[in-house]
Amino acid sequence: MRNKVVFLDRDGTIAKDVHYCRSPEDFELLPAVPEAIGLLNANNFRVVVITNQSGIARGYFTEETLGRIHKKMEDELKKYGARVDAIYYCPHHPDDGCNCRKPKTVLFQRAAKELDIDLNRSYVVGDMQMDIDAGKALGCKTALVTTGPQGGKDVIDPPDYTANSLLEAAQWIVRQSKESQTITTIIVPTYNEEQGLSTVLDKIFKVANGSYEVIVVDDGSTDRTPEVASQFPCHLIRHETNKGKGEALKTGIAHARGENITWIDADGSYSPEFIPKVVEGLKSYDMVVGSRRYGRGNIPRFNRIGNFIFRNMIRIIYGFKAYDPCTGLGGVKKRYLQMMRLSSPRFGIDSEISIKGSRMKLKILDIPIEYLPRIGNTKLSGIKAGFEILKTILGLLFWKWTEEEVDKGEGIKTISIIIPALNERDGIEKTIQAIPKKELETMGYEVQILVVDNDSDDGTGELAKKAGAEVVFEPRRGYGRALKTGFACASGNIITTADADSTYPAEDIPRLIKILEQDNLDFVTTNRYAQMEKGAMTPLHKLGNAILNFTARLLFRVNLKDSQSGMWLFKKNLLEKMVLKANTMAFSEELKIEACYFIKCRWRQVPIQYKTRVGEVKLRTWEDGFGNLVYLVKKRIMR
Repeated sequence: MRNKVVFLDRDGTIAKDVHYCRSPEDFELLPAVPEAIGLLNANNFRVVVITNQSGIARGYFTEETLGRIHKKMEDELKKYGARVDAIYYCPHHPDDGCNCRKPKTVLFQRAAKELDIDLNRSYVVGDMQMDIDAGKALGCKTALVTTGPQGGKDVIDPPDYTANSLLEAAQWIVRQSKESQTITTIIVPTYNEEQGLSTVLDKIFKVANGSYEVIVVDDGSTDRTPEVASQFPCHLIRHETNKGKGEALKTGIAHARGENITWIDADGSYSPEFIPKVVEGLKSYDMVVGSRRYGRGNIPRFNRIGNFIFRNMIRIIYGFKAYDPCTGLGGVKKRYLQMMRLSSPRFGIDSEISIKGSRMKLKILDIPIEYLPRIGNTKLSGIKAGFEILKTILGLLFWKWTEEEVDKGEGIKTISIIIPALNERDGIEKTIQAIPKKELETMGYEVQILVVDNDSDDGTGELAKKAGAEVVFEPRRGYGRALKTGFACASGNIITTADADSTYPAEDIPRLIKILEQDNLDFVTTNRYAQMEKGAMTPLHKLGNAILNFTARLLFRVNLKDSQSGMWLFKKNLLEKMVLKANTMAFSEELKIEACYFIKCRWRQVPIQYKTRVGEVKLRTWEDGFGNLVYLVKKRIMR
C-alpha cells in the first residue's frame, strides 16, 4: 500500500517564525511540536517538511547554513523520539517566477513520487493561505495552525480544520485517519453448503481486495462445509448446532470489524460480482438491496408466490421502496444494523432488516440483480419459511424508532481500553491478554485496545503491538499526559482505563459496562480497598492514600473511598465538559472530581480486586503523594 503523509510547513508551524531564520541559534521549536510529530510517526504517517526559504536568494544565509538549521531541528525532535522523513525547500526569491515555491505544488509532487505517497490519504498543515491552497490543489485534506505571526487571520479560503497548535492538528488527523479506514465485512451464513460455498468464496476473493473482511459463519453443518471454508483466507466461526440463518448472520455482525456490512447466501444463487456495487452504494446510502428482478424462473413456483405476497405486504404496510425486501444479498452500515437489535432466528432476518431499515427512514439504494440456479439441493421448507417471514412482518407492526434516536446513534457500542505505559515490558502483554475482547464483542461492542507508550526505552510499545494493541507515542512523560493523548486518539463512545502492570482486573470490564448500562450511569470508578491482594500496596502508600481520600472528601464533599484508583469507565462525551489540566499522577483524582463534583454526573464506585504489580515500581512515594495533595487544594481554589 502506498504511503500516507502529513506535509508540514516549517516557520510558524514547526518552529517560531523569527523573520528569516539565519542560523541554528535562531531556530526554536514551538511548544508540543515533538509530541505532535511523534503522534503522527506512531500512527504510520510519513512526515515531510515543505518550506519556502527565499533567504538564500536574498543572501541572508547559505544552503549550507540551512542544512545546519535542519540538522538542529532533526536532533531536537530525535530527543523526543520523533522524526521527519524528508525536507524539501524552495531557495528562490518570490520574483524569480520559479515553479517550486508554495503555493505551487512541484515540491509536493516530487516528494509524492520519491516516497510513493498516496495524496488522497494525505494532509497539508501550515499557518498561511499558501499552505492551504497547495493542499487543496493536491487534493489533500488541510489544517491551519494559528501559531504563525498572523494567527491565521489572513486565511480567506477556509481549511478542513483549524487548530491552536500542531499537536491539536495531529490529533485531528489521527482521528480523521481512523474514521476513513473503512473496511467492508462480507458475511456468508452457511449450513451444509459444501458444494456451493467453494464457488461463492472463490468468486468473492476474485472481487475482494485489502479493504474487505470475509466471515463465514457455519451454522452447525454436518458435511464438509467447514473444511471448504478453511481453504480460503476467511474468518470461520462455527455454531455447534444449527440455529438458523438469522442467528448465523447476527453472529457475523457481532464479530465484524467493518463499518459497512454486506451478506450473501452460500448456495451460489447470488453472484458475488454484485458485491462491489453494494459496497460502492454504501458510500452514499445507508442500505443497499440486491433485488431479484431477473432470473425469477430459478425460484420455485411456491416460493415465487410467497415472495410476491410478502413483497407487497412490506411495501404497503411499511412503505418499503426497494423491489425485493426478502433478498439474500444486501448491505447496511454497521451502526444501523446494531441499532436494529435484530431478533429473527431464521429466514425472517432479511425481511426484518428491510422493514426496520424502512421504519428508520434509512436512505436505501435498490440494485437489480439476477437470481441464479442454486448449487446443490435446497434445504428451504417453503411453508415453514413462509410462516416465519409472515410472523416477522406482523410482529414488527408495533416496532418503533424515532429519527432523533437514529441521528444520535443510539445502539452503537464501541469501547476504547486505554493503557498508559512507561517501561512496562514485564507486564504489558499479560495486561493486554487479560482483556476479555471476545466477551465484549459478544456483548455487541467494537473494541479498541490503545496503549500509550510514554517514552519507554525497554521495548514496551513493540511488545504491545505484538499482543494485538494499537500503540500511540507520547514522548512527554507523565501519567496525565499519556492519558490525555489516549483520550484524544480513542474511537470508542465508552472509555475505560487500566495500568500496564496487571494490578487492575481487566476481566472486570464487562461487569463495569453492565453496571453503567443497567443503572443508566455516566461514570464508574473503582475501589481497590475492597479486595486488595496482600502486598499489593505498602503500608506507607495506604497511609498516603488515606490522607488523599480524606482531603478529597473534605474539600469536595464527594464520597470517594478511593480517589487515586487508576481504573474507571465512562461515556466519552463527558470529556467535552471536563477541565483536565494535570499531567502527573494527580490526573486520576482530577478526573473523578470533575465527573463527580463539577459536572455532577450519575456515578458509582465499584469494588474490584487490586493485584500485586508485575515489574518494577515507579511511583515516587513522597513526591507524587505531596504533589497530589497540593493539586487537590489548587483544584478546589481554582478550577
